[in-house]
Amino acid sequence: MKWIVDNITTTFSETDMHGEERMKPEHLEEVAELRRRLAELGSSVASQRLAAAQEQELLKYKALFDNISDLAYICDTEGKILYVNKAFERLTGYSTEEFIGRSFDILLSERDREIAREVHSATLRGERPQYELCFKDTGILCEYKNMPLKDQQGRIIGVAGIARDITEHRRTEEALRESEERYRSLFEESKDTVFISSPDGNFLDINPAGLELFGYSSKEEFMAVDIDRDIYLDPADRKRFMEEINRHGFVKDFEVVLKRKDGAEIIASITANTVHGKDGKVVAYRGILRDMTECKRLEAQLIHAQKMEAVGELTGGIAHDFNNILTTIMGYADMLNMKLGGGDPLKVYVEQILNATERAKNLTQGLLAFSRKQIIDLKPVNINEVISSFEKLLSRVIGEDIEFMVSLADEDLTVMADSVQIEQVLVNLATNARDAMPDGGLLTVCTEYAEIDDEFIKAHGYGERGPYACITVTDTGVGMSEETCKKIFEPFFTTKEVGKGTGLGLSIVYGIVKQHNGYIDVHSRPGEITEFKIYLPLVESKAGREEQRTVPAPVSGTETVLVAEDSAELRTLTKIALEEFGYRVIEAVNGEDAVIKFMEHRDEIELLILDVIMPRKNGREAYSEIAKEAPGVKVIFTSGYTEDIIDKKLLGKRGLHFVSKPVTPKELLRKVREVLDEGADGG
Repeated sequence: MKWIVDNITTTFSETDMHGEERMKPEHLEEVAELRRRLAELGSSVASQRLAAAQEQELLKYKALFDNISDLAYICDTEGKILYVNKAFERLTGYSTEEFIGRSFDILLSERDREIAREVHSATLRGERPQYELCFKDTGILCEYKNMPLKDQQGRIIGVAGIARDITEHRRTEEALRESEERYRSLFEESKDTVFISSPDGNFLDINPAGLELFGYSSKEEFMAVDIDRDIYLDPADRKRFMEEINRHGFVKDFEVVLKRKDGAEIIASITANTVHGKDGKVVAYRGILRDMTECKRLEAQLIHAQKMEAVGELTGGIAHDFNNILTTIMGYADMLNMKLGGGDPLKVYVEQILNATERAKNLTQGLLAFSRKQIIDLKPVNINEVISSFEKLLSRVIGEDIEFMVSLADEDLTVMADSVQIEQVLVNLATNARDAMPDGGLLTVCTEYAEIDDEFIKAHGYGERGPYACITVTDTGVGMSEETCKKIFEPFFTTKEVGKGTGLGLSIVYGIVKQHNGYIDVHSRPGEITEFKIYLPLVESKAGREEQRTVPAPVSGTETVLVAEDSAELRTLTKIALEEFGYRVIEAVNGEDAVIKFMEHRDEIELLILDVIMPRKNGREAYSEIAKEAPGVKVIFTSGYTEDIIDKKLLGKRGLHFVSKPVTPKELLRKVREVLDEGADGG
């Protein structure tokens, strides 16, 4: 083509005066037109050659693209589609015929169109880009791979590409990522310890709760520990864990004792499973570890409390029945003692019987105190005043070789208490401390204001929120083991030699404190100080100690008394005692019989003596029925322990009195005369 242009130029040229060749003016337009036509002819030929090259490349790739499941396409240098395979219709919804010759852009969003243009330009520069685009309105995401098409001379004449649908793959990846994020969130935020460990004894991962539980500051520090040596208190437990999890593929609520970095013990419950590799071998253990230390402590306290309650029920029942027997023995001995003259040689024997029954009575009262069935008289008392007035007696109890110190709080510590019972608590604790310091030592009694709150309850495992008076009794004796501390409040438990103690001292303390709605705790170790802490709930009212009244000697009478007692021995004893002092007695064997006998002799009977617990009708029911017919009738209730007592509010009303068993005939006769004489002086 170039030689044709050169010849035309020569034909229409002339040589000027300087010898240079130039176009003749009259032929300028003709030559220009010829050149334009020749250029068009050359362009057409080039286009034909390009089309032929593209056709050759198209045919070469078409055979390959028609048989693949991914979308394949070929476009020219301007981005117009020259070919698409059969998968195109499936992915886009366009037919092949209507899409040939159109730009690929129409399938893409505005954002993706710009990306496609940049990628197309890069491909035309000879690059092989890989990218992702999303089809408009379909949500189909494809991964593209482009490559430039070249002719035989190496010139780029178009672009070939393959698009793979990765929509589901991306959804799976996204779901997996979200799942991993949720797992990681649960892993990191769980309040229980979540861990992954290897069979060879190393941790692979642990969450923050685990680091806090074991007392490590960072995950890196924790990953360096040896599980057998640093985590398990007993390495044999680790072996037992591995045997079970490898045998079953999992463990559930596997209980074991572990240890913190500082050596403190942790009671843990592990639920875990094995993780297997491609070859089926166990490569890791994955699980959850729950700290059961506090739960186990509370469980032990509950079991102990239930045991103490069961023992209390047993001892209370025994004491109640024993009271009836003891009252009979004590009563007849007392009656015999009153009949014997001062010089009678038999009187010394009777007095020994009475002394023995007194000791038996104290033993029974101890059992009732432990079982919280002892009769107590609650009044507002200041703990500081009780201790101050009792300080000298305590000094005599502990002896001269033990130093005694008292430190009382400045606050007013008023509680609802029976002063005599609180004194009993102090005596028993002082006696216990004295025996723990055979070579002397220091006994300290302190009082202070204490507040039981949620933090206290969590730390100690007991208590009701509120203000308390705290009595602390400390001795510098031999101390006690943890095992001993768990048993010291049980009745008849003692570390002393046979004959040195009954084992009831601290059980009585326990019962009295519980009966006052209080709490008692002990802290001790062998060779260290022993500390008892007693918490009694504070009240606002204040009152001093009530002076004891002097009870007059028994006085005879002539009144008629109805005695209702289901125990034949006690009923007979009471009848004899009353008749000995001039009273007339009508007997009833139970509550129902008491009502019948009263109705028969209502005009004669001036006093009722009713046992609280009786068959048919109990004392409360019998009295209520009788009081309907005779509202002003006087009554004395008798019982061995507080569970038998009728509503305490009734005891404060006129004409209602209570006598605790065991009771001597002298005491009963004094009480009978006191009650009968109440109306005579207008009281």
